[in-house]
Amino acid sequence: MVEIIPKELPKLPKWINIVFYVLIFLAVLSIAIFLILRNSINESTENLANLNSQLLEKNLPETVDLEKEILAYRTQFQDFELILGEHRENTRSFTFLEQIVHPLVWFSSFDLNPSAEEVTLKGTAKNFNSLGQQILILKGREELNDFKLISASINDRAQIDFELNLFFKPGYLNAKN
Repeated sequence: MVEIIPKELPKLPKWINIVFYVLIFLAVLSIAIFLILRNSINESTENLANLNSQLLEKNLPETVDLEKEILAYRTQFQDFELILGEHRENTRSFTFLEQIVHPLVWFSSFDLNPSAEEVTLKGTAKNFNSLGQQILILKGREELNDFKLISASINDRAQIDFELNLFFKPGYLNAKN
């Protein structure tokens, strides 16, 4: 059957209404706290940017001293880099000598003049035959422009003392390695 008179709805317990209103209050409170914290973070970020710009503008005495010291070190490093960049190794002459020395010839004096591309050698050969073979070895070397036997004499041990100038092609000794 259809009822015409509506029945009274059962009343909710009082604690449910209290919980509902507390939850609504907490939701509004958390939204308000979120907005306040976001505003505070934005202000702090702006303050930090302002402080950084003020620090950059302000030259503290310690900062100025450190900058001068760093610039001095940088200048020294640049000078050292320039010197090292222009340094030429003269080891090519030793490598050349290792390749051309006759087994019965030894050198007692070595004088290098890199600007003139010249090496002066004083040495001793077992005999004239060994010295002649050494000269033939030098004739076949393409690194040399010329060479000159300055002196040759027999010493008291019946060996040949000699002095020899080697003239290298331009740029051979002074080439950067």
